[in-house]
Amino acid sequence: MSTAIIGRIMAIDPAAGDMGIVVLDTTLTTCTVVHAETINGRKLMKDKAMKKAFEGCHGFVISQAYKTYLWWKAREWRPDRTVVERAFTHRFPAVLVSLTIVIHAVREAIWLALGYNVDLVSPMETKKMVAGKGNAKKPEIEAGVRSLPDLVYGEGIDPTSFSEHVWDAIGHGYTLWKLSLKGKK
Repeated sequence: MSTAIIGRIMAIDPAAGDMGIVVLDTTLTTCTVVHAETINGRKLMKDKAMKKAFEGCHGFVISQAYKTYLWWKAREWRPDRTVVERAFTHRFPAVLVSLTIVIHAVREAIWLALGYNVDLVSPMETKKMVAGKGNAKKPEIEAGVRSLPDLVYGEGIDPTSFSEHVWDAIGHGYTLWKLSLKGKK
């Protein structure tokens, strides 16, 4: 089987607070994490470059900061596909609304930067793919991702420093890759 890269995936675990972003290089047999980070929307708005970009804009919201940051990341990494977790029903309606706004910002950033729509995976799809059950909790997702035999870490990538959001983002990207290999995405 070929070990040539068949595609680069940017995977995002969206949230109004901390967001996980990973970049995966995929072949027919392996999925390699080449970039991983957690960004905090509130801290992002304090960034000097971000302040300069939106100088004079009152009412600037976290989703706009994410949109700008993700536009930069998309232009830097040039993924062939981008995947984000689909919004899910939550017991607090405000959480669903904020998640939907952040996902929209992700979709808009990718469209503006790269000219394509993002793929969506449901939380249950990811949980089932990486942990074997659709109702897996955060520790089970991390354990499941850590145990994937065809997932490797690129040079300089230290999985001991990953946040739960990065583990989730890896799960989303891995799920898209596996579903794509099966012809389902």
